[in-house]
Amino acid sequence: MENPVVTLLQKTVLAHGDKAALLQDEKSLSYNELFRSIKRYAGLLKGNGLGDGDRVVIAMPDCPEFICAFLGCLYAGLVPVPVNDSLGRSLFEYILNDSEAKAVFTVAECAASQTESAALKRRYLLGDAGFLSELAKASYTTPPAPYSESTIGYMLYTSGSTGFPKGVPHYGKNILPQVNRYGDEVLHVSADDVLFSVSKLFFAYGLLNTITYALGYGATSILMYEKPYPAKIKQILIEKRPTILFAVPSVHSMLIEEAAAVLQGGSVRLAVSAGETLSAPLCTLFQEKTGVEILDGFGSTEVGHIVLSNFPGEVSPGRTGRPVPPWQVRLLDTKGREVPDGHPGSINLSGPMLLPYYWKDRGKSPSVIDWFDTGDMFVREEGGYRYVGRSNEMFKCDGNWVSPVQVEKIIESHPAIKECGVTGRKLVGTIRPFAYVVLNSGYTGSLRLETELTNFARKTLAPSMCPVGYIFCKALPRTETGKVQRFKLLEIQ
Repeated sequence: MENPVVTLLQKTVLAHGDKAALLQDEKSLSYNELFRSIKRYAGLLKGNGLGDGDRVVIAMPDCPEFICAFLGCLYAGLVPVPVNDSLGRSLFEYILNDSEAKAVFTVAECAASQTESAALKRRYLLGDAGFLSELAKASYTTPPAPYSESTIGYMLYTSGSTGFPKGVPHYGKNILPQVNRYGDEVLHVSADDVLFSVSKLFFAYGLLNTITYALGYGATSILMYEKPYPAKIKQILIEKRPTILFAVPSVHSMLIEEAAAVLQGGSVRLAVSAGETLSAPLCTLFQEKTGVEILDGFGSTEVGHIVLSNFPGEVSPGRTGRPVPPWQVRLLDTKGREVPDGHPGSINLSGPMLLPYYWKDRGKSPSVIDWFDTGDMFVREEGGYRYVGRSNEMFKCDGNWVSPVQVEKIIESHPAIKECGVTGRKLVGTIRPFAYVVLNSGYTGSLRLETELTNFARKTLAPSMCPVGYIFCKALPRTETGKVQRFKLLEIQ
């Protein structure tokens, strides 16, 4: 097959070379400039002796250089490994050693700029005079590396919500829109769109938002160098006028308070939420306050992007729509049998973007059976699939299964509650649900509020699902990608 970077960009470069591909603050990179820069990065890497399949860690904030380094690696036949630039030194050391990366692109303030590993040969610092000089001298005539259907193109690491991050390789073809038709079937992206992903490029969700669903359609993508904060996001919405907005539920919740007026009647035609389940109350409130339809999506690092989604005009708050073509979905019980509608089952996926294997753990390759069990529990019902939690986070109380997610959604619908995390705690020889809650402004944790929450939960939830205690906290423990680490809730006193 043709090199995926050529397939992704060549037609747009020929037809709309002067059009803006990437925007960041006052910077604007056209498709012509982007393609030339990609070739420079490829020439730099190959000129420094890196060979086919060598891993290259990219640990930097979202910026045009990130995209150029990522696609430059693919153009040269190397394997880019995007990593969260805010990780601590110990995690960087783990990832550099685990991936056996030969090179790293990073910034001076990132721990990766100091971390060493046995395989590391080159370190490129964004903004460093030496790096800029070397890049300017690099060849831009390096031919694109040949690819096959099974050539590994890039690798991501899981969020580590249940332990150490795992390396997840993906085929090079997986960056192409025709492999996963989310842009066509759900977003209806065109070259006239401007896409803004608040979710970062190191995150599978953010990476393909920008590369596959912006650049792949000749659209324009907005990059935000800073960590997400309300004032900056609001400024971008006003000045850059995106038409499609991607974020996690916590950011969408923040935007209701900080930017509802900007979104109401503004440029955004569609909002997408992923990374964690979008609660029914938040879905309803967002659409009421902003006038923008918000689509809940489900995916994972292992499947590359969103595989279950609401479709425009079909949003059912609290449900995650239907499979995105060409993905196939089935729900299985613990014995591998398909469950009927209305019953929880572990979601199994089959599709072209499925990881071929876990890095350094090929024995867990899902490609042997062509199906991947994500460990996420869903119920299939009218209106789509409803998420009920991770299989390893559900627990039994009085002989009944308790879904932390289902309990959290009910508790979060109370006006005092901003966020809720639920897990099981052992009390007098039995497991009981406990709720860890973050309060909205204007509320104070008290015995009176705890009693109110208890009575509130009893109106909707079965007795076995009602929390027997509430712990008020300032924040819930989360991964860098925003997922609640429920296994850490028990550490909160």
